[in-house]
Amino acid sequence: MKRCVSILVVLAVLCGGLACLWNSPLRAKIPFLGGNAGLEEEAHAEMAAPAESLDITLSVQALKNIGLTDEHAILTLTPTTFGKTLSFPAMVTEYPGRSESKVPSPASGIITKIYHEPGVSASPGEPLFDITLTLQSVIEGQTQLLEMLKKREILEAEIQRVGELPEGLAPKTKRELEFQKSEIDLQVENQKSLLKVQGISEEALQKLLEKQEITRNVTVCVPPISHHGLVSEENPGEVKNWMIVRELFVEIGQMVALGDPLCTLCDLCELPIRGEAFAYDEPLLLKALQEKAPVHAIFEGTDGNVLRNLTLRSMDNHIDEQNRTIFCYIDFPNEVAVDRMEEQGEFPAPRRYIQWKYKPGQRCELEVEYARMENVFVLPTEAVAKEVNDTYVFEWVGTDVDLKIWRKKPVHVVYQWKDQTVIANDGSIFPRAKIAATGADFLLAALNAKNSGGTAEVDPHAGCSH
Repeated sequence: MKRCVSILVVLAVLCGGLACLWNSPLRAKIPFLGGNAGLEEEAHAEMAAPAESLDITLSVQALKNIGLTDEHAILTLTPTTFGKTLSFPAMVTEYPGRSESKVPSPASGIITKIYHEPGVSASPGEPLFDITLTLQSVIEGQTQLLEMLKKREILEAEIQRVGELPEGLAPKTKRELEFQKSEIDLQVENQKSLLKVQGISEEALQKLLEKQEITRNVTVCVPPISHHGLVSEENPGEVKNWMIVRELFVEIGQMVALGDPLCTLCDLCELPIRGEAFAYDEPLLLKALQEKAPVHAIFEGTDGNVLRNLTLRSMDNHIDEQNRTIFCYIDFPNEVAVDRMEEQGEFPAPRRYIQWKYKPGQRCELEVEYARMENVFVLPTEAVAKEVNDTYVFEWVGTDVDLKIWRKKPVHVVYQWKDQTVIANDGSIFPRAKIAATGADFLLAALNAKNSGGTAEVDPHAGCSH
């Protein structure tokens, strides 16, 4: 009897609990209590949800904010070759013993004329100084040369007279005269060489031999240079060479001795660039030196001067012990930035002022190519947007009324360098496609906001760094 009563109590409790669950919201989550209806409702809700959109259309104002209104902001993809480069700092320097040279005095005398002041440019052969000779030995040497020339003239006349005599007469006399003339010829050549050493120019010697005029003044000219110079842009057949007077050591009326420095000339027609790379990059530099790989020099400043397709000339054979760096060198022809002529009459002479584009001490950055990537797309970094592990570009696929439609395209980034991004040509996007060259991060943010159903405006500077 007691057992029956216990069973009835348990059944009553279970029935009450089931009644409570039936009326509770949890019933939808219990399958045997009608939970299938809740699952069906969730499935219908998922099917009714819209698919993620890949296209985005922005207003004209939004496009202006990210710089996509200009036609140059639309990039047409073209497969190309990209070179991986090694970058390191460098500086324009001078050639030791060549870029700067001192002009010595060719004779002892007094400075009577200075043709150029510091800062003026002069070509090889142009006059620099006039020197009045003061050494008595130079004057006497020219006088002795004139005497030798007169003796040789007399001997030549006598040899001619003896040679006109009948054959067999005075043969011994003729031989003696010819021997004396050969001795005079040797003395003349020796005296000419001595006068050249004392500062007498070839032109002055020629004048002494032809007109028998003694030279008391010497003109010091710009010496020849050791390179080919620069080709004129106006006349390709003309070669221009300029030396800049950097410093004067004399003044008018000053006494100078043989070999005293008169001025310093600076030759900037050709210059070297000295790059400083880390020692562990030496294998890449040796490879570039052997293969004559292209090198680009990017100069500092707002104008962004770049010298392209240079080649390494040499490398040092030692490594700096403290900095663990190695120097490499590149040669390049300089460029004239300003060429200005000032007419000053005969004294001082017309002066030319040359301003060179590249100067010693100017800093730059060298990029040495060490590997090449074929059949890739090279894009500006702003054309690629990144989201976690995915990267995208936005292709212009058409227009909606007056607005452009941009479609998100996933791409594979294979290399990044400064402001350039290299993506693979693997079929994710095809050649000749037109993509946004800037503002990819903003377009991705706007597309994500559209897909999330948000109504808040997207920050037009999203993804940009200032």
